[in-house]
Amino acid sequence: MSNQTDHTRDTNHERDHTYIERTEERRGGGAGIALLVGGLIVAVGVLFWAIYGGFETSTTGGDVDVNVESSEGAVDDAAGAVDDAAGAVEDAAETTAGAAEETADDAAGAADEAADDAAN
Repeated sequence: MSNQTDHTRDTNHERDHTYIERTEERRGGGAGIALLVGGLIVAVGVLFWAIYGGFETSTTGGDVDVNVESSEGAVDDAAGAVDDAAGAVEDAAETTAGAAEETADDAAGAADEAADDAAN
């Protein structure tokens, strides 16, 4: 949002000077994006856990025999899932950092433009 005010002064009756005053309103958004991405990662994790192993209940009232065998493949799958989650968090952090850098660049450009306008 930009407000401009034009002030014209006649100081020596020979020269006209025009002063343009600009004010801009900035809005931050980096923290909101980070919160949103973090919430989505948590939601996906909870859904994954609920679908692939959480909330297992037994509706039969009898004896239960459990045989546990070591499975190297399951451990590798879990390690792969952890690596994928870490990659998703890293991508989210890079996206947030990129958005913050873009916002800073926009602000610097606006400041440069204002300085050029003030010099002219």
